Amino acid sequence: MLVVIGIIGALAGMLLTAVTLARRAAKRTQAKDMTLQIATAWGCYLNDYREFPTTNGVCVNITEMDKNACLILVGSNFCSRGVLVYLECSTNDLKNGMLDPWGVTYKLSLDNGQGLDSKSYDGRVRVPGNQIVCKDVAVWSLGPDKAEGTSDDVTSWGK
Repeated sequence: MLVVIGIIGALAGMLLTAVTLARRAAKRTQAKDMTLQIATAWGCYLNDYREFPTTNGVCVNITEMDKNACLILVGSNFCSRGVLVYLECSTNDLKNGMLDPWGVTYKLSLDNGQGLDSKSYDGRVRVPGNQIVCKDVAVWSLGPDKAEGTSDDVTSWGK
């Protein structure tokens, strides 16, 4: 009887490990999907308006998917734009910003017309680790450790 209980305990331990690993993988997949969706939405915004959001002719410095960034993508009149919807956001996203599976706001880097070398819209953005990526939009999640520039970050540009 003790042998059977021991075998069942060992199997349960292996199952618990597998479930934990599957949950981690699911969170990473969810975060990767959202980074790609957010990057696509901002890319569509740029394609439609030929510039990222401005207020009184000055680029709005958007560095994360906070509630204002969500309002822009759901088509509110923030930044004097139309009513095109680029991303579906929940009511919670519109209150608190768009959070990754670990509860941290997604981070953004937009080619906002100021350029890295004083060139407007040069198609390059700066990402964590002071790297330059040839994209108009880069989106990332800080990952489970919630620290920027670490190996567990989930990115839209492939790392």
